[in-house]
Amino acid sequence: MKLKAAIFGLAATTMLSACMDPGGQPGDPVVEFSNAEYQVNEADGTATITVVRKGDSSTPVSIGYSTNPDTATPGSDYRRTSGVLQWQPGDPAEKTFDIPILADAELERRERIVLNLGSADGVEIGTTDRATLTILDSACAGELSDNITAPRTLSNGCYLVTNDIFVQPGGRLTIEPGATLIFEAGARMQVEEGGALIAVGTPEQPITFTAAQKEPGYWNGLSFFGSDDDANQLSHVKLEYGGLGPDGTNLSVRGNSFSGARLKISDVHLTGSGGYGFHFAEDAQIDNFTGIVTAGNESGAGLMPMTLIPVLDPASSHFAGNKRDYLDILPGALETDQNWPQLDVPYGMRAGGHRIHASLTLAPGVVLGFARAASLIIEDSGVLTAQGTDEQRIRLTGQKAESGYWAGLEIAGTPDEGDNTIVPSRLDYCSIEYAGGGFQGAISLTGRTGISLASISHSNIIGSAGYGIWLAPENAFIQQSGNYFGDDQAGDINF
Repeated sequence: MKLKAAIFGLAATTMLSACMDPGGQPGDPVVEFSNAEYQVNEADGTATITVVRKGDSSTPVSIGYSTNPDTATPGSDYRRTSGVLQWQPGDPAEKTFDIPILADAELERRERIVLNLGSADGVEIGTTDRATLTILDSACAGELSDNITAPRTLSNGCYLVTNDIFVQPGGRLTIEPGATLIFEAGARMQVEEGGALIAVGTPEQPITFTAAQKEPGYWNGLSFFGSDDDANQLSHVKLEYGGLGPDGTNLSVRGNSFSGARLKISDVHLTGSGGYGFHFAEDAQIDNFTGIVTAGNESGAGLMPMTLIPVLDPASSHFAGNKRDYLDILPGALETDQNWPQLDVPYGMRAGGHRIHASLTLAPGVVLGFARAASLIIEDSGVLTAQGTDEQRIRLTGQKAESGYWAGLEIAGTPDEGDNTIVPSRLDYCSIEYAGGGFQGAISLTGRTGISLASISHSNIIGSAGYGIWLAPENAFIQQSGNYFGDDQAGDINF
């Protein structure tokens, strides 16, 4: 028995020795990263990455390493790095390589680099052959991930918004000058009924709502949904790269089933949206809208109802420079007198009927660009006054230069002010273009809601799919002089 035990012990010792290197480490040789994830602060300047050798270390081995960008930008956030790590026989020690980290003035979210191992010689690559290095912005250590249900203040600094944030009943979020909020993909901030947001920056220290990646529609944007608190205010604020989706927006103001929404806005830049720069619903109350700049928005400067057009201040605001240069106007009914100012972009009249039941005056140089099948309807007590000049004509045109692209202008009635005084709609030095796709003329006096009376002079009426001007057999009267008709398919006037 002792002999057998000795022989068995010798065999076991011999088998174990065959699996061990001279240093006493069992197993096949493997090289891999020490961790699957590493972190470094931008201000540190260098990230040191560790690679470990496991198993048999009796032979020489080498392995290559390299870096590739994920969300980090080579040359801006870090320097590309590659090389070869080598181990001599009997050397089981860890090896390291350094990645230069570059600090910049731009506030960013956590940027990532992908680390790879490859081109192994004399060794197998372990399971951790790929790792990520996360660069933390030294100025953006804050994080916002919880809903706001009580008063809270965000001081000057940088905050990473990792998910949807709701400012709920009882919540009052105050953002101080100089603060920057960086939103992760698809995140949004919504101020709800019973909540309020006060974001008042300064010219020297604006407040910024931006995206973790600077691309249109990266996050969902800021919305006021049923929050009618008169404390709601945005001043000296930058809102950029929101508006996820074609109907998305950087800034939305709309009511819910129980409450409207209210906001005061001044000196706000709305840029880089995947949709509109802003969207105001019919039930939005905008107490101020001055110093507005929109640019680089995919769908246009904004989307709003006719009722809110008086809040526009062209003297202090700029709406041009978007991928689609229109300020879109929703169809609906106008019940109060309005003057529409000239903007640096056309009013984009969305498809549907824009019904005027009051006095509408268009300033010289105004351009109304109508979507397909859109119409402008003057009815009941409505009257249109569009008096341009030879240098600044008023244009009612299609958004595409196609005959009959939009329905046209219908003058269905004219208000009777008593004593047989009827106020006519008036068009002087106007251009009516590419209409007649829904009525019998580019301008149709139908007498549908009363006597239709219009005075049209020195205007161009071109590209109609029907007549240039069409009058109903009864209750329709026109005074016209000095007008030019061109390419109207049914003729100039139907008499």
